[in-house]
Amino acid sequence: MHPEFKQLCRMLHREGIGFWMESNGILVGPEEAAVMKASGLDFCSVSLDGATAETHDHQRAVAGAFDRARQGIGCMVAAGIRVQAIFTLTRENVHELFDVFAVAREAGCSSVKVNLLEPTGRGELMTIGERGLGSRELLALGRRVEAFEAEAGIALHYSWPPAFWSIDRLLRGDAATCGVHQILGVLADGTLAMCGIGRHIEELVYGKIGETPLAGTWLDHPALRELRRLQPAEFEGGCGQCIHASVCFGSCRANTFNATRSLRAPYRLCQDAYNAGLFPETRLRSPIGAAERA
Repeated sequence: MHPEFKQLCRMLHREGIGFWMESNGILVGPEEAAVMKASGLDFCSVSLDGATAETHDHQRAVAGAFDRARQGIGCMVAAGIRVQAIFTLTRENVHELFDVFAVAREAGCSSVKVNLLEPTGRGELMTIGERGLGSRELLALGRRVEAFEAEAGIALHYSWPPAFWSIDRLLRGDAATCGVHQILGVLADGTLAMCGIGRHIEELVYGKIGETPLAGTWLDHPALRELRRLQPAEFEGGCGQCIHASVCFGSCRANTFNATRSLRAPYRLCQDAYNAGLFPETRLRSPIGAAERA
């Protein structure tokens, strides 16, 4: 959509800046894909929220989005770019999840990432409208996805915290810590924020390019200083007891802050599981009884 998209890609390449993209894929044609690849782009995530046009277009609220996304994926794959399909789970598309794995594989994607719906932005409206799945359903589905990966013919990444991962997945070493300590989000209008989610949360907005000194914001903003001082041992609830807290850092701090207005609050899926006695006991620092959870 940006009128200077191709020039920006070339500028990043010229300056030696590595980058990757997330996209709905609908505006990527052969020329755009060729420019992206020539600029050093090796990886792009494309939303694929259904295995059929009816479901995907409904989820994206754009008629024709499915066919155009598939075309965009094809152009990127043909250009030599690794494409990951991103599927955001809702009650309205969960029935097509396993079909999406096949669609993505046939389209040439290298992997599928299954995102859990978070109560941020449009997701907040979906959750309020009961379009999100319950925690018990999400945990059961995660186990099915991990068990299915061997026969899926494509790499699958279910976005639940490592406390619920199988031993095999843990041994692969693909656990990733959120880089929130080491980034400063710059949004489309020049706003400086914790990350892209920050545009929805006033307390996570730190200033604006051209109005706020960049170095001073990075070094001295009180919210950033508090974030860097935060230790996993300070997390509340189940996250504070989890042996993986130093790896996943309580999942997405921005989403948790949006829901609770606290950087120390536990991630909602983990806390729901903890309260219900579904949190794996072997992943806790010490076994906790139901009375103590309550």
